[in-house]
Amino acid sequence: MAYAAVFAVAFLARILTVLTSSGGFRGSFGYDAGVYYAAADALTFGRLPYRDFVLLHPPGIVLAVTPFAAVGRWFGDDIGFTAGNLGFMALGAVNAVLVVLVASRMRVGRGAALAGGLLYACWPGSVGAEYMIRLEPLSNALVLCGLLAYVTARRSGNRWLPVVCGLCFGAAASVKIWWSVPLLVMLAWHLAAGRRRDLGRVAAGAGAALLAVNGPFFLAAPAQMWHMVVTEQLGRPRSLPLRTELGELTGILQAFPHLGPTAATVLPVVVVVLVLLTLATAWRVPAARLVVVLTAAQLTVLVLSPSWFASYADYLAPAVSLSLAAAASRFGSRAVRPARAGAWLSVAACAALTGLVVTAVPNDAVTAFPGTRLAPAVRGVRCVMSDAPMGLIMVDALSRDLGNGCPNWVDVTGRTYGVDAERLPDGMPVPRTENGRWQRDLLGYLGSGDAVLFVRNATGVSRATRAALRGGGVLAEAQGHAVYRTRAPTLSSDEP
Repeated sequence: MAYAAVFAVAFLARILTVLTSSGGFRGSFGYDAGVYYAAADALTFGRLPYRDFVLLHPPGIVLAVTPFAAVGRWFGDDIGFTAGNLGFMALGAVNAVLVVLVASRMRVGRGAALAGGLLYACWPGSVGAEYMIRLEPLSNALVLCGLLAYVTARRSGNRWLPVVCGLCFGAAASVKIWWSVPLLVMLAWHLAAGRRRDLGRVAAGAGAALLAVNGPFFLAAPAQMWHMVVTEQLGRPRSLPLRTELGELTGILQAFPHLGPTAATVLPVVVVVLVLLTLATAWRVPAARLVVVLTAAQLTVLVLSPSWFASYADYLAPAVSLSLAAAASRFGSRAVRPARAGAWLSVAACAALTGLVVTAVPNDAVTAFPGTRLAPAVRGVRCVMSDAPMGLIMVDALSRDLGNGCPNWVDVTGRTYGVDAERLPDGMPVPRTENGRWQRDLLGYLGSGDAVLFVRNATGVSRATRAALRGGGVLAEAQGHAVYRTRAPTLSSDEP
């Protein structure tokens, strides 16, 4: 019953994020989720990331989303995409259950393990990242499975579980390179005398996972994959000040979006101090020292990372939740008795209320978009182009375009980190609206189809490029969005 309650609370918090937004399941889920889904769909048509289109991460996410993309090919892009989002919500809820399971194997007590699982279930950083297809819930699941294999192996002495541990951590690093840090921590952890006999097995498992997931794609396009996954990621500029990152990392800005500047600065610092105290307390539990080290290492990655998005907070969720469980055990795990039905109902009700408070704040997690109204107008169009793959998904044109052999960059703005990158004398990137090379390539790409759909202002399409692409007239229009016919567009040489 414990696992079912934690799963239900976590899933409820994630699905409410969508249901309380303006768009619901038929709206726009933003840029990244569309990129991962489009990459998986392109793979089902034989197009390889790095060789045939831009992908700024290792291929693990593409392989994980491919089954949902296959559903979309047969039943419609919107159905496949919705199935993928629901699947990742469920994966996030499973992660909360895995926290309880790992903490229980660490012998911190059932009440403390439940506290850790409920933190993962309701923490804004996790909820805000796990309501759709993202890198974080998948990597977290793999890391938690690896930790479960590790703690079980320490108790049982099983010789194969260290291999499973390495496989899971290696697979996590094959989703995003940030998870190579937890992998290195796990390997270094096995250098200690009492654990050294398992180092070879952990390393072998990790190597096998890295080779199996990344090897085929690297062989197809070694230079492109290296530049996209490593060089272009490390070359990003810093996107937000540290105080804003701390606000989103702690969940303060998500839960209380209208805080004044002083409170928005002070409260995250208070939460960070509390987390540090929690880690210090957790360190006194020998079984938890590995997750405390993981927390410190991953927090360092976040602080040093040049780019920042709110979903990055989920990167810390497994290690922080397990550290909290260990710290809670120091204060007496018998304070909570999950075996009693009344206590179970109270805990579940409080956790559900927390999730409701977090997700009931008016949000734009999924924005409204008239995809169902625009879709009939493009049903007979051979190649529909868009400045974001989310647009093609919402009008059910993605799989049809790929089947027709239409060009598809997948990560449209990702090219500005590599082939279309331009930098100012101080090393900062040229804004996309002023990047002449980018605008010319974008014009050629969007103008190569029979119709074009603009989805997001953040793409950086300049006014001149938009005007050139709108020259063919409006094909369909609804709620302020339009699909335009294309006609051999040209861009003035003196405009970006």
